[in-house]
Amino acid sequence: MKIPCKIAVSIAQDSIPRFLQRITEVNQNPLVDLIELRLDALHPSTLNFHLLKTLKGMSSKPLILTIRSVKEGGIYDIPVKSKFSLLKHAIQLEFDYIDVENSFPEHLKTWLLKNKQKTKIILSSHNFIGTVVQDLESKFFSMKAQNPDFIKIVSRAKTSMDAKTCVAFFKKYARMFPGLICFAMGKHGVQSRLESYLKGNSICYASLSQGEESAPGQLLYTDYLQYKEDNHA
Repeated sequence: MKIPCKIAVSIAQDSIPRFLQRITEVNQNPLVDLIELRLDALHPSTLNFHLLKTLKGMSSKPLILTIRSVKEGGIYDIPVKSKFSLLKHAIQLEFDYIDVENSFPEHLKTWLLKNKQKTKIILSSHNFIGTVVQDLESKFFSMKAQNPDFIKIVSRAKTSMDAKTCVAFFKKYARMFPGLICFAMGKHGVQSRLESYLKGNSICYASLSQGEESAPGQLLYTDYLQYKEDNHA
């Protein structure tokens, strides 16, 4: 049975008050399932345990804590030590999900995977260079062997064929690992985001309003719902 894709609105504001405002707005929106907190959008000096506790207490929806590295599309370059400490705190606070990049130092990544407690791990990889099916497959098997709860593999689409490659890859390997998340970034990747929504991607990432996209080609949450309606799904 195909599990419906959950829509996660990504919040990547440049100040804590704006973060809190957006959380309040999404809380009141019954069409959104999850909130992704892109803490790499905040200055590193503002990131601490108290902030995580405040954000967790504000949300009535499940939270994904993401601290994206600059090389994988992040805004501020958060030191590894600080990032690890924040991810550990998120587990302590029982965040629903944390995003851990596959490129994170091996010993720290292993610790998080082994000590996640109630928190689900999204092991992620973002390739801003391009889409190669052999690269997708290699990453998939390497990440699957680490036993995360979810695997997120995203690459930039330079052509519409790259987007189709991502969709075909998802259809093939989601049978093997139901927690797979795969789509393509950029303007050529938009169709892959929409198709992955209908084909059972575990989580689809969206923005709350135009101008607040946290990744190239990211859609509004309403775009997914409209696509579903248009396709009578």
